[in-house]
Amino acid sequence: MKNKSLWGAGVGAWFGVGLCSVAMSAGAQAPAPALAPASPLASTPAPRVVAPEDRILVQAWAEAEAVISSPIVGLIQQMPSRMGQRFEKGDTLVQFDCTENEAKVQIAQSELTAASEALEAKIRLKSLNAASEIEVSTAAAQVAKADAQLRLSQHQVGQCVVAAPFTGFVVRVMGKPFQTATVGQPLLEVISAGVPKLRVSASSHLFTRIRVGTPLRVTIDETGMVYNAQVSLVNARIDPVNQTFEMEARLLGSANRLLPGMSGTAVISGAAPAPAPAASGSAPAPAAVRGR
Repeated sequence: MKNKSLWGAGVGAWFGVGLCSVAMSAGAQAPAPALAPASPLASTPAPRVVAPEDRILVQAWAEAEAVISSPIVGLIQQMPSRMGQRFEKGDTLVQFDCTENEAKVQIAQSELTAASEALEAKIRLKSLNAASEIEVSTAAAQVAKADAQLRLSQHQVGQCVVAAPFTGFVVRVMGKPFQTATVGQPLLEVISAGVPKLRVSASSHLFTRIRVGTPLRVTIDETGMVYNAQVSLVNARIDPVNQTFEMEARLLGSANRLLPGMSGTAVISGAAPAPAPAASGSAPAPAAVRGR
């Protein structure tokens, strides 16, 4: 009995020493938890952004633009066939076959000549009491009618050539040479050359801050370039649905790389931008120390 007790006590002591060794070994191998790096203070101030309500939408438009339509029914003999083609004011944009209209002019001229001679004959007969006053008046009316018909025919001949209303570029071609056009059929879309104007849309809460002459700083999305502009016209009505109003602005200086159709945003020059929101995790501003 005594031997069994001693053997049990030895086994228990050996088992306890083994557990302690395992615990100590596990503690020695477990790595220390890594400390989260402290968030460093920014060395430079956060960038300042413009408040959303102060952003102004801008789009560039040509000073003048037009859709050239066919003024007559006729066969197209000549017209530009390429987009981007430049033209000068007074150049021929579209030319029609005018054989029929020119023949009508000759007919009207002959009728006017005949009516004028008939009137002169009636006047001579009236002086001889061989014609009545009504006959003279009727002959005079025929002269006026023939003259009006001649002027109408000449006007139709003049419409056989469509001249450029301004110096500019062809931006869209909707007709082709040797095509028969109808009256009012769109043929060309053209825009003027030169510095584009800016159409501006702003929130209605800026209406009291913007007047004619207000300076703007415009950033174009397509090129990233910045231009200085000045408001030249302010609409007298506010859109009640969108709570916006429209205006026009003129660029101050050159319009390098600015094309009609480009868009961007603008801010009122000299307006104080809104501060950027504080980044999460940044250190709070130090509290003021009271004097004792």
